[in-house]
Amino acid sequence: ITHTIRLVRMALQHLRDFLQGAFATMGAVLFTNPIDVMKTRMQLQGELKPGQVRLYTNPIQTLRHIFKNEGIRGVQSGLGPALLYQCAMNGTRFYTYDTLKPIASSFISLYPATLISGLTSGAFAALISSPFALIKTRLQTQSSQYKNTQDVITSLIKQDGVRGLWRGATASMVRLSIGGGVQLSTYDRTKSIFTSSSYFPSDSIRTHFCSSFVTSFAVTLCMNPFDVVSTRLYNQKPIPGQPPMYRNLVDCLTKTLRIEGIRGLYKGAFENYLRLGPHTVLTFVFWEQLKKLN
Repeated sequence: ITHTIRLVRMALQHLRDFLQGAFATMGAVLFTNPIDVMKTRMQLQGELKPGQVRLYTNPIQTLRHIFKNEGIRGVQSGLGPALLYQCAMNGTRFYTYDTLKPIASSFISLYPATLISGLTSGAFAALISSPFALIKTRLQTQSSQYKNTQDVITSLIKQDGVRGLWRGATASMVRLSIGGGVQLSTYDRTKSIFTSSSYFPSDSIRTHFCSSFVTSFAVTLCMNPFDVVSTRLYNQKPIPGQPPMYRNLVDCLTKTLRIEGIRGLYKGAFENYLRLGPHTVLTFVFWEQLKKLN
């Protein structure tokens, strides 16, 4: 009985660690999903057509246009899959990171350990959560073509089988591996720098806010090219009798760079920061507060 109780307590502890990361990011996405919709639309317009007239010109005009034509459902399109995506992705990512970091730091110094743990946890989380990201992107960019989440899933499986749910997963793994490595290691490093000053107590919201604010800039800079590529791979639909626009991650990256230049890879970067900035800050502040409940 004692052994069974110990196993139950361990299982509950692991579940708690998973839910802390999940709830933190699900809370953040409630506020940032409209910005994600706006960013996604702006990243996809003029795809491999640099001279095309732009429907969306700036963040405010984009949100106004979506709201005027699609209402609040358009502004919050893909919210259900976005919540599921954050639960699956960041619950897994934060849990895996907290598990791997002490193991890695026992072999190497702390900063490389946080970087490697972040890279690994990001890639693993992307693999688990990729179907939700695909569904979210489809609903955000092609909401008029699908009735709901189930309609997207049915359409994807009908076209490509169950494998179709993991279309674009490789790009997502690269994106989240880099993003996770940069985000978590930068946050830990920045937090340790701030807490060396008496003005920033280690458990204060001020410290968590400032550390995550700095982190959000690094994350946006490193992730945006892969965010563009991932969004385009998720959005492309197979056309019978025609080759796909992009064969894989490298093909999408090189075509975008060749036709649209470096600006193409940083398309929507400002809009991406408008989402990633608040999302990163809210996520880490919520996460740190939830950990206090232990």
